[in-house]
Amino acid sequence: MASHIFWRSANGRADGEIPVELLHEWGEKSSIVGDQVQQTGIGGCEEIETALRIRFVVSARGKELNEIDTWNICRSALIEEIKRLGGKKPLEPGHFVSVANQKASTFYCQPLENYLLISSLSIVAMPSPSIRLGSCTIKSISDRRKFPIPTSIEQLAEHSLFRRHFSATNYKWIQVECRGRSPAEAAESAMDALALLRAYWTFICTYNRTSKHWTLNPRRKSLSVVHVGPFHTLHHPDGRLVSQDGYWFEAGLEDDRDLFRPASGWPEVRKKFTALRNIVARRPYRVELEALFRRYVTALDQTEPDVALLQLWSLMERVSGVIGERYDEVIRRMIFPIKSNVLGCKRLLESLRIQRNRFTHAAVAANQGDQVAQLAKIFLEPHLYLLATNAYKIASLEEYAELLSETKEVEQLLKLRRRTNKVLKIFHRPTKPKT
Repeated sequence: MASHIFWRSANGRADGEIPVELLHEWGEKSSIVGDQVQQTGIGGCEEIETALRIRFVVSARGKELNEIDTWNICRSALIEEIKRLGGKKPLEPGHFVSVANQKASTFYCQPLENYLLISSLSIVAMPSPSIRLGSCTIKSISDRRKFPIPTSIEQLAEHSLFRRHFSATNYKWIQVECRGRSPAEAAESAMDALALLRAYWTFICTYNRTSKHWTLNPRRKSLSVVHVGPFHTLHHPDGRLVSQDGYWFEAGLEDDRDLFRPASGWPEVRKKFTALRNIVARRPYRVELEALFRRYVTALDQTEPDVALLQLWSLMERVSGVIGERYDEVIRRMIFPIKSNVLGCKRLLESLRIQRNRFTHAAVAANQGDQVAQLAKIFLEPHLYLLATNAYKIASLEEYAELLSETKEVEQLLKLRRRTNKVLKIFHRPTKPKT
Protein backbone atom coordinates (compact mmCIF):
# COMPACT_ATOMS: atom_id res chain seq x y z
CA MET A 1 0.00 0.00 0.00
CA ALA A 2 1.33 3.44 -0.95
CA SER A 3 2.18 5.77 1.93
CA HIS A 4 -0.05 8.83 2.14
CA ILE A 5 0.77 10.03 5.67
CA PHE A 6 3.53 12.56 6.27
CA TRP A 7 4.48 15.15 8.89
CA ARG A 8 5.42 18.76 8.25
CA SER A 9 8.89 19.91 9.26
CA ALA A 10 10.17 23.35 10.25
CA ASN A 11 10.85 24.26 6.60
CA GLY A 12 7.18 23.70 5.73
CA ARG A 13 7.82 20.56 3.68
CA ALA A 14 6.18 17.20 4.34
CA ASP A 15 9.42 15.56 5.47
CA GLY A 16 9.24 15.87 9.26
CA GLU A 17 9.26 13.33 12.06
CA ILE A 18 6.24 11.91 13.89
CA PRO A 19 5.39 14.10 16.93
CA VAL A 20 5.44 11.14 19.30
CA GLU A 21 4.92 13.22 22.47
CA LEU A 22 1.78 14.88 21.06
CA LEU A 23 0.23 11.54 20.14
CA HIS A 24 1.08 10.11 23.56
CA GLU A 25 -0.48 13.06 25.36
CA TRP A 26 -3.62 13.03 23.19
CA GLY A 27 -4.15 9.37 24.06
CA GLU A 28 -3.54 9.89 27.78
CA LYS A 29 -6.09 12.74 27.92
CA SER A 30 -8.79 10.80 26.04
CA SER A 31 -11.34 8.45 27.56
CA ILE A 32 -14.32 6.47 26.30
CA VAL A 33 -17.75 7.46 27.60
CA GLY A 34 -20.39 5.17 26.15
CA ASP A 35 -19.53 5.03 22.48
CA GLN A 36 -17.99 8.52 22.48
CA VAL A 37 -14.39 9.65 22.96
CA GLN A 38 -13.97 12.60 25.34
CA GLN A 39 -10.94 14.58 26.49
CA THR A 40 -10.19 15.54 30.09
CA GLY A 41 -8.69 18.73 31.49
CA ILE A 42 -9.34 22.41 30.77
CA GLY A 43 -9.79 22.83 27.05
CA GLY A 44 -9.52 19.08 26.50
CA CYS A 45 -7.05 18.41 23.71
CA GLU A 46 -7.64 21.58 21.69
CA GLU A 47 -4.00 22.73 21.92
CA ILE A 48 -2.74 19.29 20.87
CA GLU A 49 -5.24 19.09 18.03
CA THR A 50 -4.16 22.53 16.82
CA ALA A 51 -0.55 21.34 16.75
CA LEU A 52 -1.51 18.11 14.95
CA ARG A 53 -3.48 20.07 12.33
CA ILE A 54 -0.32 22.03 11.56
CA ARG A 55 1.88 18.95 11.26
CA PHE A 56 -0.33 16.20 9.81
CA VAL A 57 -0.16 15.86 6.01
CA VAL A 58 -2.04 13.57 3.64
CA SER A 59 -0.57 13.47 0.16
CA ALA A 60 -0.77 11.47 -3.08
CA ARG A 61 1.64 11.81 -5.99
CA GLY A 62 3.21 14.88 -4.43
CA LYS A 63 -0.05 16.84 -4.03
CA GLU A 64 -1.25 17.56 -0.51
CA LEU A 65 -4.88 16.95 0.36
CA ASN A 66 -6.97 19.91 1.54
CA GLU A 67 -7.00 20.70 5.28
CA ILE A 68 -10.64 19.74 5.88
CA ASP A 69 -10.34 16.19 4.54
CA THR A 70 -6.85 15.83 6.02
CA TRP A 71 -8.11 16.61 9.51
CA ASN A 72 -11.13 14.33 9.08
CA ILE A 73 -8.75 11.46 8.28
CA CYS A 74 -6.44 12.34 11.18
CA ARG A 75 -9.18 12.72 13.80
CA SER A 76 -11.00 9.60 12.64
CA ALA A 77 -7.77 7.60 13.05
CA LEU A 78 -7.16 9.16 16.47
CA ILE A 79 -10.61 8.16 17.71
CA GLU A 80 -10.34 4.65 16.29
CA GLU A 81 -7.02 4.17 18.08
CA ILE A 82 -8.40 5.41 21.41
CA LYS A 83 -11.29 2.95 21.16
CA ARG A 84 -8.87 0.12 20.33
CA LEU A 85 -6.66 0.92 23.34
CA GLY A 86 -9.56 1.52 25.73
CA GLY A 87 -8.76 5.16 26.55
CA LYS A 88 -6.34 6.88 28.92
CA LYS A 89 -3.33 5.31 27.21
CA PRO A 90 -0.64 6.86 25.00
CA LEU A 91 -1.24 6.30 21.31
CA GLU A 92 1.16 4.04 19.47
CA PRO A 93 2.52 6.24 16.64
CA GLY A 94 3.27 3.37 14.25
CA HIS A 95 -0.18 1.84 14.58
CA PHE A 96 -1.86 5.25 14.34
CA VAL A 97 -0.02 6.02 11.08
CA SER A 98 -1.04 2.63 9.70
CA VAL A 99 -4.72 3.26 10.49
CA ALA A 100 -4.56 6.81 9.07
CA ASN A 101 -2.87 5.52 5.92
CA GLN A 102 -5.65 2.96 5.39
CA LYS A 103 -8.26 5.71 5.74
CA ALA A 104 -6.35 7.94 3.31
CA SER A 105 -6.13 5.09 0.79
CA THR A 106 -9.88 4.58 1.09
CA PHE A 107 -10.42 8.29 0.49
CA TYR A 108 -8.29 8.28 -2.68
CA CYS A 109 -10.19 5.26 -4.02
CA GLN A 110 -13.47 7.18 -4.03
CA PRO A 111 -14.85 8.27 -7.43
CA LEU A 112 -14.67 11.89 -8.49
CA GLU A 113 -18.00 13.73 -8.32
CA ASN A 114 -19.06 16.84 -10.26
CA TYR A 115 -19.79 20.10 -8.42
CA LEU A 116 -20.32 23.81 -9.09
CA LEU A 117 -18.65 26.54 -7.06
CA ILE A 118 -20.53 29.85 -7.28
CA SER A 119 -18.42 32.96 -6.74
CA SER A 120 -17.83 36.43 -8.20
CA LEU A 121 -15.00 38.43 -9.75
CA SER A 122 -14.37 42.19 -9.82
CA ILE A 123 -14.86 42.52 -13.59
CA VAL A 124 -17.72 43.80 -15.72
CA ALA A 125 -17.91 40.66 -17.88
CA MET A 126 -15.93 37.51 -18.57
CA PRO A 127 -13.55 37.99 -21.51
CA SER A 128 -14.48 34.53 -22.86
CA PRO A 129 -17.65 32.41 -22.65
CA SER A 130 -15.65 29.81 -20.74
CA ILE A 131 -12.08 29.48 -19.48
CA ARG A 132 -10.45 26.12 -18.89
CA LEU A 133 -7.80 25.82 -16.18
CA GLY A 134 -6.66 22.30 -15.31
CA SER A 135 -9.72 20.19 -14.56
CA CYS A 136 -11.95 23.25 -13.94
CA THR A 137 -14.06 25.34 -16.32
CA ILE A 138 -15.01 28.90 -15.36
CA LYS A 139 -18.16 30.47 -16.84
CA SER A 140 -20.30 33.51 -16.17
CA ILE A 141 -23.87 33.12 -14.90
CA SER A 142 -26.73 35.49 -15.58
CA ASP A 143 -28.71 35.04 -12.35
CA ARG A 144 -27.19 34.23 -8.96
CA ARG A 145 -30.67 33.63 -7.54
CA LYS A 146 -30.85 30.26 -9.30
CA PHE A 147 -28.43 28.97 -6.69
CA PRO A 148 -29.69 28.97 -3.08
CA ILE A 149 -27.59 30.35 -0.26
CA PRO A 150 -27.20 28.76 3.18
CA THR A 151 -29.82 29.61 5.78
CA SER A 152 -27.16 31.04 8.09
CA ILE A 153 -26.35 33.67 5.45
CA GLU A 154 -29.99 34.46 4.71
CA GLN A 155 -30.49 35.20 8.40
CA LEU A 156 -27.71 37.77 8.57
CA ALA A 157 -28.60 41.43 8.85
CA GLU A 158 -29.25 43.27 5.58
CA HIS A 159 -26.24 45.54 6.12
CA SER A 160 -23.80 42.65 6.67
CA LEU A 161 -20.98 42.28 4.14
CA PHE A 162 -22.28 39.01 2.71
CA ARG A 163 -25.88 40.16 2.34
CA ARG A 164 -24.79 43.45 0.75
CA HIS A 165 -22.63 41.56 -1.71
CA PHE A 166 -25.45 39.18 -2.67
CA SER A 167 -27.98 41.93 -3.20
CA ALA A 168 -26.03 44.87 -4.59
CA THR A 169 -22.62 43.84 -5.95
CA ASN A 170 -21.41 44.95 -9.37
CA TYR A 171 -19.01 41.99 -9.52
CA LYS A 172 -19.59 39.42 -12.24
CA TRP A 173 -21.17 36.23 -10.90
CA ILE A 174 -19.43 33.08 -12.10
CA GLN A 175 -19.60 29.33 -11.74
CA VAL A 176 -16.62 26.98 -11.64
CA GLU A 177 -17.27 23.46 -12.84
CA CYS A 178 -15.08 21.25 -10.66
CA ARG A 179 -14.61 17.67 -9.49
CA GLY A 180 -13.55 16.04 -6.26
CA ARG A 181 -13.75 12.96 -4.08
CA SER A 182 -15.35 15.20 -1.48
CA PRO A 183 -16.98 18.64 -1.45
CA ALA A 184 -13.88 20.12 0.20
CA GLU A 185 -11.55 18.70 -2.46
CA ALA A 186 -13.79 20.01 -5.26
CA ALA A 187 -14.04 23.46 -3.66
CA GLU A 188 -10.26 23.64 -3.26
CA SER A 189 -9.68 22.79 -6.92
CA ALA A 190 -12.19 25.48 -7.96
CA MET A 191 -10.63 28.16 -5.75
CA ASP A 192 -7.16 27.17 -6.98
CA ALA A 193 -8.40 27.70 -10.55
CA LEU A 194 -9.76 31.15 -9.65
CA ALA A 195 -6.50 32.09 -7.95
CA LEU A 196 -4.49 30.96 -10.98
CA LEU A 197 -6.77 32.89 -13.34
CA ARG A 198 -6.34 36.07 -11.28
CA ALA A 199 -2.59 35.47 -11.02
CA TYR A 200 -2.20 35.23 -14.79
CA TRP A 201 -4.33 38.34 -15.38
CA THR A 202 -2.38 40.30 -12.74
CA PHE A 203 0.97 39.13 -14.11
CA ILE A 204 0.01 40.09 -17.68
CA CYS A 205 -1.47 43.48 -16.80
CA THR A 206 1.05 44.68 -14.19
CA TYR A 207 4.38 43.07 -15.17
CA ASN A 208 7.25 45.44 -14.28
CA ARG A 209 4.85 48.31 -13.55
CA THR A 210 4.61 50.51 -10.48
CA SER A 211 1.95 52.86 -9.18
CA LYS A 212 0.83 54.57 -5.99
CA HIS A 213 -1.54 52.33 -4.04
CA TRP A 214 -1.37 52.94 -0.29
CA THR A 215 -2.20 56.56 0.52
CA LEU A 216 -3.99 58.45 3.27
CA ASN A 217 -7.21 56.88 2.01
CA PRO A 218 -8.27 54.53 4.86
CA ARG A 219 -9.48 52.01 2.29
CA ARG A 220 -6.22 50.46 1.18
CA LYS A 221 -5.81 48.90 -2.23
CA SER A 222 -3.85 45.80 -3.06
CA LEU A 223 -1.42 45.19 -5.94
CA SER A 224 -3.58 42.52 -7.56
CA VAL A 225 -6.05 43.75 -10.16
CA VAL A 226 -8.93 41.24 -10.08
CA HIS A 227 -10.52 40.21 -6.78
CA VAL A 228 -12.91 37.47 -5.72
CA GLY A 229 -16.06 38.21 -3.80
CA PRO A 230 -16.27 37.54 -0.06
CA PHE A 231 -18.30 34.36 -0.33
CA HIS A 232 -18.37 31.08 -2.29
CA THR A 233 -21.04 28.36 -2.20
CA LEU A 234 -20.77 24.77 -3.44
CA HIS A 235 -23.60 23.12 -5.33
CA HIS A 236 -24.54 19.93 -7.11
CA PRO A 237 -24.70 20.21 -10.93
CA ASP A 238 -28.48 20.73 -10.71
CA GLY A 239 -27.95 23.80 -8.49
CA ARG A 240 -28.83 22.31 -5.09
CA LEU A 241 -26.62 23.32 -2.18
CA VAL A 242 -24.24 20.52 -1.23
CA SER A 243 -25.09 21.22 2.41
CA GLN A 244 -25.90 24.11 4.72
CA ASP A 245 -22.18 24.09 5.60
CA GLY A 246 -21.11 24.06 1.94
CA TYR A 247 -19.75 27.58 1.83
CA TRP A 248 -16.39 29.31 2.13
CA PHE A 249 -15.62 32.95 2.87
CA GLU A 250 -12.65 35.27 2.42
CA ALA A 251 -11.36 36.50 5.78
CA GLY A 252 -10.63 40.19 6.19
CA LEU A 253 -12.43 41.43 3.08
CA GLU A 254 -14.27 44.74 3.21
CA ASP A 255 -16.61 46.22 0.61
CA ASP A 256 -16.29 45.49 -3.10
CA ARG A 257 -13.19 46.69 -4.90
CA ASP A 258 -13.17 48.74 -8.08
CA LEU A 259 -14.05 46.78 -11.20
CA PHE A 260 -11.00 46.01 -13.33
CA ARG A 261 -10.83 47.23 -16.91
CA PRO A 262 -7.50 46.40 -18.60
CA ALA A 263 -5.86 49.38 -20.30
CA SER A 264 -5.00 47.31 -23.38
CA GLY A 265 -8.51 45.83 -23.60
CA TRP A 266 -9.68 42.31 -22.90
CA PRO A 267 -8.92 40.89 -26.41
CA GLU A 268 -5.19 41.57 -25.90
CA VAL A 269 -5.27 40.19 -22.34
CA ARG A 270 -7.17 37.12 -23.54
CA LYS A 271 -4.53 36.40 -26.19
CA LYS A 272 -1.65 36.73 -23.70
CA PHE A 273 -3.52 34.71 -21.09
CA THR A 274 -4.03 31.81 -23.50
CA ALA A 275 -0.34 31.84 -24.42
CA LEU A 276 0.81 31.96 -20.78
CA ARG A 277 -1.60 29.24 -19.65
CA ASN A 278 -0.52 26.94 -22.47
CA ILE A 279 3.23 27.33 -22.02
CA VAL A 280 2.98 26.80 -18.25
CA ALA A 281 0.88 23.67 -18.85
CA ARG A 282 3.69 22.20 -21.00
CA ARG A 283 6.40 22.54 -18.35
CA PRO A 284 7.57 19.39 -16.53
CA TYR A 285 7.35 21.45 -13.33
CA ARG A 286 3.84 22.74 -14.11
CA VAL A 287 2.34 21.87 -10.70
CA GLU A 288 5.09 23.72 -8.81
CA LEU A 289 5.00 26.72 -11.16
CA GLU A 290 1.23 27.08 -10.92
CA ALA A 291 1.59 26.98 -7.13
CA LEU A 292 4.12 29.82 -7.37
CA PHE A 293 1.68 31.91 -9.42
CA ARG A 294 -1.11 31.30 -6.89
CA ARG A 295 1.19 32.35 -4.04
CA TYR A 296 2.14 35.40 -6.12
CA VAL A 297 -1.44 36.63 -6.39
CA THR A 298 -2.12 35.79 -2.73
CA ALA A 299 0.80 38.06 -1.77
CA LEU A 300 -0.46 40.83 -4.04
CA ASP A 301 -3.96 40.52 -2.57
CA GLN A 302 -2.66 41.80 0.76
CA THR A 303 -3.77 45.33 1.69
CA GLU A 304 -1.02 45.56 4.31
CA PRO A 305 2.19 46.23 2.29
CA ASP A 306 4.59 44.71 4.81
CA VAL A 307 2.61 41.46 4.81
CA ALA A 308 2.80 41.52 1.01
CA LEU A 309 6.57 41.99 1.29
CA LEU A 310 6.93 38.99 3.64
CA GLN A 311 4.99 36.76 1.26
CA LEU A 312 6.88 37.99 -1.81
CA TRP A 313 10.19 37.44 -0.01
CA SER A 314 9.15 33.87 0.83
CA LEU A 315 8.52 33.37 -2.89
CA MET A 316 12.03 34.63 -3.63
CA GLU A 317 13.36 32.05 -1.19
CA ARG A 318 11.36 29.30 -2.93
CA VAL A 319 12.51 30.32 -6.40
CA SER A 320 16.15 30.64 -5.32
CA GLY A 321 16.06 27.34 -3.44
CA VAL A 322 17.29 29.00 -0.24
CA ILE A 323 14.82 28.77 2.64
CA GLY A 324 16.05 30.02 5.99
CA GLU A 325 18.50 32.70 7.03
CA ARG A 326 20.98 32.71 4.12
CA TYR A 327 19.68 36.04 2.87
CA ASP A 328 22.91 36.99 1.10
CA GLU A 329 22.59 33.86 -1.02
CA VAL A 330 18.92 34.63 -1.79
CA ILE A 331 19.97 38.07 -3.04
CA ARG A 332 22.89 36.69 -5.08
CA ARG A 333 20.61 34.20 -6.83
CA MET A 334 17.79 36.68 -7.43
CA ILE A 335 20.10 39.01 -9.39
CA PHE A 336 21.45 36.16 -11.54
CA PRO A 337 19.44 37.14 -14.68
CA ILE A 338 20.40 40.84 -14.36
CA LYS A 339 23.12 41.98 -16.77
CA SER A 340 23.43 45.71 -16.02
CA ASN A 341 23.62 47.73 -12.79
CA VAL A 342 24.08 44.48 -10.86
CA LEU A 343 25.54 46.21 -7.80
CA GLY A 344 22.67 48.71 -7.69
CA CYS A 345 20.11 45.89 -7.85
CA LYS A 346 21.96 44.06 -5.10
CA ARG A 347 21.69 47.14 -2.87
CA LEU A 348 17.95 47.39 -3.58
CA LEU A 349 17.41 43.79 -2.55
CA GLU A 350 19.52 44.34 0.57
CA SER A 351 17.18 47.21 1.46
CA LEU A 352 14.19 44.90 1.04
CA ARG A 353 15.86 42.39 3.34
CA ILE A 354 16.38 45.12 5.97
CA GLN A 355 12.69 46.08 5.85
CA ARG A 356 11.63 42.44 5.98
CA ASN A 357 13.68 41.98 9.16
CA ARG A 358 12.43 45.24 10.70
CA PHE A 359 8.83 44.18 10.26
CA THR A 360 9.43 40.55 11.30
CA HIS A 361 11.54 41.23 14.39
CA ALA A 362 10.45 44.70 15.51
CA ALA A 363 6.98 45.18 13.95
CA VAL A 364 8.18 48.38 12.24
CA ALA A 365 6.09 49.09 9.16
CA ALA A 366 7.69 50.60 6.09
CA ASN A 367 7.32 54.22 5.15
CA GLN A 368 5.89 54.25 1.60
CA GLY A 369 5.08 50.57 2.03
CA ASP A 370 3.41 50.37 -1.37
CA GLN A 371 6.72 51.13 -3.08
CA VAL A 372 8.53 48.55 -0.95
CA ALA A 373 6.06 45.80 -1.90
CA GLN A 374 6.17 46.78 -5.56
CA LEU A 375 9.96 46.67 -5.54
CA ALA A 376 9.84 43.07 -4.31
CA LYS A 377 7.26 42.29 -7.02
CA ILE A 378 9.53 43.73 -9.72
CA PHE A 379 12.43 41.49 -8.66
CA LEU A 380 10.29 38.36 -8.49
CA GLU A 381 8.40 38.65 -11.78
CA PRO A 382 11.36 38.09 -14.17
CA HIS A 383 11.95 34.72 -12.52
CA LEU A 384 8.31 33.72 -13.02
CA TYR A 385 8.70 34.74 -16.67
CA LEU A 386 11.93 32.75 -17.09
CA LEU A 387 10.31 29.69 -15.52
CA ALA A 388 7.18 30.03 -17.63
CA THR A 389 9.14 30.35 -20.90
CA ASN A 390 11.82 27.90 -19.70
CA ALA A 391 14.48 30.20 -21.08
CA TYR A 392 17.26 28.22 -19.36
CA LYS A 393 16.03 24.78 -20.58
CA ILE A 394 15.69 23.28 -17.13
CA ALA A 395 13.56 20.33 -15.98
CA SER A 396 12.64 21.31 -12.42
CA LEU A 397 12.57 24.19 -9.95
CA GLU A 398 15.47 22.54 -8.14
CA GLU A 399 17.56 22.65 -11.32
CA TYR A 400 16.62 26.29 -11.79
CA ALA A 401 17.82 27.08 -8.26
CA GLU A 402 21.09 25.22 -8.92
CA LEU A 403 21.63 27.30 -12.04
CA LEU A 404 21.05 30.52 -10.10
CA SER A 405 23.75 29.41 -7.64
CA GLU A 406 26.43 29.36 -10.34
CA THR A 407 28.89 32.19 -10.81
CA LYS A 408 28.42 34.68 -13.64
CA GLU A 409 32.13 35.53 -13.87
CA VAL A 410 33.21 34.52 -17.38
CA GLU A 411 36.87 33.95 -16.42
CA GLN A 412 35.88 31.61 -13.61
CA LEU A 413 33.53 29.72 -15.90
CA LEU A 414 36.23 29.34 -18.58
CA LYS A 415 38.71 28.14 -15.97
CA LEU A 416 36.16 25.63 -14.69
CA ARG A 417 35.51 24.38 -18.24
CA ARG A 418 39.24 23.89 -18.89
CA ARG A 419 39.62 21.97 -15.64
CA THR A 420 36.53 19.86 -16.40
CA ASN A 421 37.84 19.04 -19.88
CA LYS A 422 41.13 17.83 -18.39
CA VAL A 423 39.31 15.55 -15.94
CA LEU A 424 37.13 14.20 -18.76
CA LYS A 425 40.22 13.35 -20.82
CA ILE A 426 41.58 11.32 -17.91
CA PHE A 427 38.44 9.37 -16.99
CA HIS A 428 36.19 9.45 -20.06
CA ARG A 429 37.23 7.21 -22.94
CA PRO A 430 34.86 7.65 -25.86
CA THR A 431 33.96 4.32 -27.48
CA LYS A 432 35.35 3.93 -30.98
CA PRO A 433 32.78 3.15 -33.66
CA LYS A 434 32.93 -0.43 -34.92
CA THR A 435 34.14 -0.81 -38.47
